[in-house]
Amino acid sequence: MIRCGHCGKSMFGATMKGKPYYRCSATRSDYATPAVPGHPPSYSVREERILAKLDTWLATLGQPEQVDATVRSIVTADKSTGGEPGEVIKARRDRQRLQAELDRIITAIRADMDAKLAVTQTRELQTRIETATATIERWERSAE
Repeated sequence: MIRCGHCGKSMFGATMKGKPYYRCSATRSDYATPAVPGHPPSYSVREERILAKLDTWLATLGQPEQVDATVRSIVTADKSTGGEPGEVIKARRDRQRLQAELDRIITAIRADMDAKLAVTQTRELQTRIETATATIERWERSAE
């Protein structure tokens, strides 16, 4: 996440003049808080300016004297996020596969397949998709 140098709030992507920019969220009209004192009314930075600094910083992370600290940071960050449990990863994979299968059946029905032939199978797929979705949503709520 890119933060504004003026207020520290997150910046969001925007396209202006055909180029990618990052704009400060504190300048958005729908933003809830009043303007930050000294903050420009509109603050945008071209992505290429950010990438140049980012590339320089990333290059330092792989230098021999930085490797140990970089690896420690990655391991610490990985432990703190915990990652998704196996059942959630499986549910995501199953939901995607089941949805693709359901889409194939719907395509066949639209191509004049007798819908009565697919009733049982589509109901079963929908139930399994709902089960996978419930598993994912339950984990997402608990991870917030």
